[in-house]
Amino acid sequence: MRLFEDAAKRFGRYDSRRSANSPFMPRFDCMTSRSATWLAAGALCIIGFLTYANSFDCAFVLDNRDIVLEDSRVHQVTPENLALIFQHGYWWPTAAAGLYRPVTTLSWLFNYAVLGNTDHPAGYHWINLLLHIGNALLVFALARRLAGGLAPSFLISAIWAVHPVLTESVTNIVGRADLLAGMTTLAGLLIHLKNSETHGLRRSLWLAGLTAVTTVGVFSKESAVAVLAVIALYELTWWDPRRLPGFLLSAAAMSPAFLAMWWARSRIFSAEAPTVFSFVDNPIVGADFWIGRLTAAKVVAKYLGLLVWPAHLSADYSYAQIPLVHGGVGEWAAWIAVAATGTCVAFLYRRNKTAFFAAGFAFVTLLPASNLLIPVGTIMAERFLYLPAIGTSVCTTLALYSVGRRLRMTAMAPFIAGLLIVTSLGARTVVRNRDWRDDFAFWSAAVRTAPLSFKTHMAFGKRLLSSDPTGLAAALREEERGLAILDPLPDRLNDAESYYLLGGLYTGLGDSMRRRAADGSFLTGPESISRYERARALLLRAVSIMQAHRKSGTGKPRGLWGEQGDPKLISDVPAVYTDLMLSRTEERLGRIDESIQWAREAQSAGPMRAAVYERFHEVFLARGRSEEARSALLEGVLLTSDPGLKQSLVEDYANHPGSGCEISYAEAVPSINPSCGTVRKQACLISDDVIRIALKAGSADVVARLKNELRVKYGCRAGEK
Repeated sequence: MRLFEDAAKRFGRYDSRRSANSPFMPRFDCMTSRSATWLAAGALCIIGFLTYANSFDCAFVLDNRDIVLEDSRVHQVTPENLALIFQHGYWWPTAAAGLYRPVTTLSWLFNYAVLGNTDHPAGYHWINLLLHIGNALLVFALARRLAGGLAPSFLISAIWAVHPVLTESVTNIVGRADLLAGMTTLAGLLIHLKNSETHGLRRSLWLAGLTAVTTVGVFSKESAVAVLAVIALYELTWWDPRRLPGFLLSAAAMSPAFLAMWWARSRIFSAEAPTVFSFVDNPIVGADFWIGRLTAAKVVAKYLGLLVWPAHLSADYSYAQIPLVHGGVGEWAAWIAVAATGTCVAFLYRRNKTAFFAAGFAFVTLLPASNLLIPVGTIMAERFLYLPAIGTSVCTTLALYSVGRRLRMTAMAPFIAGLLIVTSLGARTVVRNRDWRDDFAFWSAAVRTAPLSFKTHMAFGKRLLSSDPTGLAAALREEERGLAILDPLPDRLNDAESYYLLGGLYTGLGDSMRRRAADGSFLTGPESISRYERARALLLRAVSIMQAHRKSGTGKPRGLWGEQGDPKLISDVPAVYTDLMLSRTEERLGRIDESIQWAREAQSAGPMRAAVYERFHEVFLARGRSEEARSALLEGVLLTSDPGLKQSLVEDYANHPGSGCEISYAEAVPSINPSCGTVRKQACLISDDVIRIALKAGSADVVARLKNELRVKYGCRAGEK
């Protein structure tokens, strides 16, 4: 426990004339010139640049494409896009993740539209690196206050700046949210210290700055709320009742940002689909309280291991890479390690307050995402260590100087040892950066370091298929490995998406193996049939999983901040896609009645989706029921007004003409002629069904439009019974 005890004395000469209101470690009379300080800051910038210079060509991997390139809100600077950014969640419109980060989204807009980076990654990486270097300088400024000496302060910030666990926040483009939230925590603490040391107008200016910084942070990432806990920890560590008014003023200055975040999240997420955390992303959401907390404690031990020895890094720890605890020897060792660490930190309170504060800083900044309080969207992620790694770098530096004093080394020896650590960590970071260069490198690295994660195998299989279509066997082998990890899970905890995506792949492969006969029909050989049978089994499991989710209530909202969302907005895409794919697969296997039934299931799940009516058209044609096929297309045209369905209906009438008046050529593009008797008769025959479907879908506007269109354009008396 005395490891850190004498470290402070190695940093400089104690100055007994220090200000009485300073609650830090004793200030030290290390009268380093200003030029040396600037030189150290410049060296930090150079180290940061050299460490991440090979990341500038890393592509949009993982979530980067969806969040940056596929978000139309960031493609142009318009009032409409700005309004959408502030009116919707971070993942809108693709998913409901319970995240609201408009400042981060605005930064994508700045890169994409203002700087013109569009789909060129270098500009995004430059902004990330500049933010990270800025944070390293803030760490340096904080270390100067905690440690006093220039050399140890430099080591603290340099060790942190190059630590490999930070790549998921720096090299990963969408890690920018962590960079912005981290800047808030560091700047907020430093501003609070200034506020506590000043009075009058200057104090008011610092408080205004604290309000602004906190607002930017909480609207960049939710974890920025930890800034208040960090400030409170600092004040408790160096308790002085005379500083209490300064703390209360800082808390009051931050409160508008916290209230604004709560109000915005409540308003926005009440009007969006509820947030659902998946068991396969975080098994803790499906565990009872104590199993969940003990599993979270085991994960904390893994975090400690990565901070000390970051040799094996992964950006994915999905099921079953980290299973729920069962009382094994390894888990007991993890709990003992966490308990021992906590005990040591408690003893540090009296022996070395700086070490205590550093360890506490690591804990309180990890706590919001640790699953110890409430389950979050993932069981483990290295990006959560962006700020906690600062605590590790402080304790490492303290230990170096303490050991140096005990061994009676010169003051330069600990510094040289620290530089060796910086060099080693920086080299590992340079190597880790290359894992982010493209999807193939990213997922192949993830498979090596997280071989028990179902997601790494399934994602790597897709990358193999997209990068080398001839490598079909290897791709399917990886996909099946991932699915084998999921198979033992009960349906209520399983992931339907994995099954229906692989089922769709097998159906597509079966289609690619079919051959055309001389009469133009398709011949389905044994290889195609085996693919279709495998697809059918996977798709039926997906249906079973979705039914189990609905029955068990797994789909109930699990928002981070208690937002309920609107259950009516839950996407029907998975159910519709699965039913349509099953319909197509059954048709290929010659089971037409089953195919029609699955098409009806798809219509029940998504009655306003054009793909449903295309499927009806295809399956009715396969059965030789051309009139019903045409009616299905017309039904879809009336309900959805989809231009693709209109074109298909025109082609159908052209291939199977009735009276010859079904198609109008009055305009440049051929269209359906509603004045034709054949078309009118067909529209009126299906009119009641169309109104019934629209009523079931709960769309009053569509019902009103349909009644008017059927009456005026087609002369039908729909919905008047």
